[in-house]
Amino acid sequence: MKRCFRRMTTFCAVVALTLGIGLSLSNKSEILSTRALEELTVKTLAFPDDNKDNNKFSGYSGSFTSIIGEDSWLITNFNNNSWNNDWNFIRCGSKSAASVATIVNVNPFTVSITKVSVTIPTVSADKINSTKLLVATDANFTTNLQTINGPEIKTGIMTYVIPTPTPNAFYKLSYDCQKDKNGLLTVSEINYFTEVNYEYEALEFANSVNAGIGSTAEGNCATTLTTLQNEYSSLSEGAKEVFDTSMDQDFVDARARMSYLESWVGTHGGETVVTRNTNNSSSNNVIAIVSIGTLSLTSILGFYFINKKRA
Repeated sequence: MKRCFRRMTTFCAVVALTLGIGLSLSNKSEILSTRALEELTVKTLAFPDDNKDNNKFSGYSGSFTSIIGEDSWLITNFNNNSWNNDWNFIRCGSKSAASVATIVNVNPFTVSITKVSVTIPTVSADKINSTKLLVATDANFTTNLQTINGPEIKTGIMTYVIPTPTPNAFYKLSYDCQKDKNGLLTVSEINYFTEVNYEYEALEFANSVNAGIGSTAEGNCATTLTTLQNEYSSLSEGAKEVFDTSMDQDFVDARARMSYLESWVGTHGGETVVTRNTNNSSSNNVIAIVSIGTLSLTSILGFYFINKKRA
């Protein structure tokens, strides 16, 4: 009876330990997966814009150009009241005639946009026939065209989700307004979003270390290290975290190669070496869990089979 109890206890311990290790590794994987994707605002159009001294416009028929940084938008059939009376918005819809008001980026956005959100402070919803977002890879909106019908027309934030995000594309917001009164719809801000895949970004850098630039370091270690360090510095913080903590073999190999280059250049001279901060507690915890778990599992299994042999 005692022998049977010991065997059952040992078996349960083995199962519990194995499950514990599996759950620990699974949790780590889930954390990395959760952090791998993040939605970021990459473009914002707000008013008055950087071109406010040159694009003053009073009227609901005609066009002007808004500029934020290096980005430009052609805005048609919207009024900015020449930015008088503290206008920090634009308005469309005319009492003179029905109109279609549009906002489109002049140059393509190189990054793939996943959604566009528009802040609408005021709107006469029953006087707006429709709203939509057109996406295309040419300024005439004929190539790779996508049409995303707008959500319910109301005050607040209207969001247009793009089914097939495309790089180097143009984005045209369109508002079909009835003839009624001036200023049927107000737009105060437009945000363009993208999703950043940190794991992919980190893996691209790891491949550069293992099989790209890093593989040509022989006889050129200092220059190669400087190039790789510059690449590492340009990574997003999320990608750096994945590179510094992931236990996937590609990342383990890349970190080892980087550490070797840093050590070699630091010992033999060359450019100033700026080492990466790889003292990550999560990574160390995973290694410790696996090491201790493996040792414990081996000991328990050995004890189990010895008892079984004696029985």
